[in-house]
Amino acid sequence: MKIINTRLIKNYEGKIERVVGVFRFLNHIKEAEKQTLASRIAAGIAHEIRNPLTTVRGFLQLLQGRVDEETAEMFQSLLIPEIDRANKIITDFLRISKPGTVKREILEVKDFFIDYLGHFLNSDALLHNVNITYKISEESAGGFFVGDREELFQVFSNLYRNSLQAKDDSTMEIMISTELIGSKIFIEFVDNGLGIEPNLLQHVFDPFFTTKDEGTGLGLSVSKKIIENYHGTMNVQSSPLGTRFLIYLPVYTGNLPL
Repeated sequence: MKIINTRLIKNYEGKIERVVGVFRFLNHIKEAEKQTLASRIAAGIAHEIRNPLTTVRGFLQLLQGRVDEETAEMFQSLLIPEIDRANKIITDFLRISKPGTVKREILEVKDFFIDYLGHFLNSDALLHNVNITYKISEESAGGFFVGDREELFQVFSNLYRNSLQAKDDSTMEIMISTELIGSKIFIEFVDNGLGIEPNLLQHVFDPFFTTKDEGTGLGLSVSKKIIENYHGTMNVQSSPLGTRFLIYLPVYTGNLPL
């Protein structure tokens, strides 16, 4: 599909000297419309799948008290967790395929990374032989950014779990650092794990891409979507010495709408 605009250029005597044609190809617009339609259809299908799953889960819980102990244990340890896992996959997929309601609050850099995120990650790190170092620069420590505390926690929790899965027999070293660069908060999440193969690196943010037997391939896709919802960017670099995630979020100055 294309639009053609033509314009005649005349001299002072009114004679035509040249004809200028402008072509605008609209293929990218048409492709974007197709992708939007596909996302809507996929989101609709996902909703229709989730509804009966919720019903089945409710009946399993109801039946637990009416069946023998062995069957009740199977409901609790196998069937209900599998339904919950399927529901989580659908929820993550919906977050990628269609824009959701974005909750916004003003967060202070030091408070979020040291007092909130650090409180949860440090406890788990003790159990998995992981050392986490926080390097919050003085310039960024008192800075503010906009985001949802729980959603951003999910982003860094996903990165932390990925690091654990890349861990070898040695102690895992993770560094979380922040810097103020112009009007952006620059955040690095770095580990010394086994790294990501170069041929796989370009696909790590693709939905459902995973190299793990039990992974859904949605963790990093959801993380990137969350960051982008707050007008930020998220990229990755990797080598055999480890992996580095680079995140930029706009600084909140009081002049930006929440």
